[in-house]
Amino acid sequence: MRRIAGRFTRVESRRRARTLVLGLLSDLPRKNCRTIAEWTGDRTPDGMQHLLGRAKWDAGQVRDEVGDYVVEHVHDDEAVLVADETGDVKKGTDTVGAQRQYTGTAGRIENAQVAVYLVYAGRPLGGEPVWRGQLEQLLLIGENRNAEIQVMPLSRQEHAGLAGPFPLMEMKDGRRIADAEVQRDSRAHTERERVRQLERTYGTLRAQALTPAEPRALIEKLLEER
Repeated sequence: MRRIAGRFTRVESRRRARTLVLGLLSDLPRKNCRTIAEWTGDRTPDGMQHLLGRAKWDAGQVRDEVGDYVVEHVHDDEAVLVADETGDVKKGTDTVGAQRQYTGTAGRIENAQVAVYLVYAGRPLGGEPVWRGQLEQLLLIGENRNAEIQVMPLSRQEHAGLAGPFPLMEMKDGRRIADAEVQRDSRAHTERERVRQLERTYGTLRAQALTPAEPRALIEKLLEER
């Protein structure tokens, strides 16, 4: 926070910004002005809302400072920026940007807020041992007769799975369920049409990926090269 302290014209705003950042980094299940204010001991969210809506501070300079910090501390020549569009279904229209629009979270037009998140993805977490362990675990899973592993080649920059994972399950009574997972939300779908839609997406994914016979040779080659 010392790095961006000078971007706030008043000490109250600077202190409020610090508590806001700590709240965003906390393990709160839901993070908004009200929950963070309560977490920090405030009785109302007025202070947080004032900081974000009316207080004077240079958001552009804070953004640039944070960007410089990321480059200095987690710089990676092979890093990429990952853009993720995520929708949150809303009951009212008071939330900024909330309106009737298509959202992948629900798979249909709903009253929702759609946001785009930008993530800096650098070197793998855990280093070389963890990376090798993950590849070796994939080889073990692939030996099971009831499991198939397919890999999406890096050369295919666009594919049917960019909206997020969606496990498909068939219950003992024959019912089929799809669990659509996106950032900050996970929803089980039992409606026949929605499940069929995701099953068609799954079929497209399999067609776009390497065949089940190819990943094993690819994984073994990666392990030999490192």
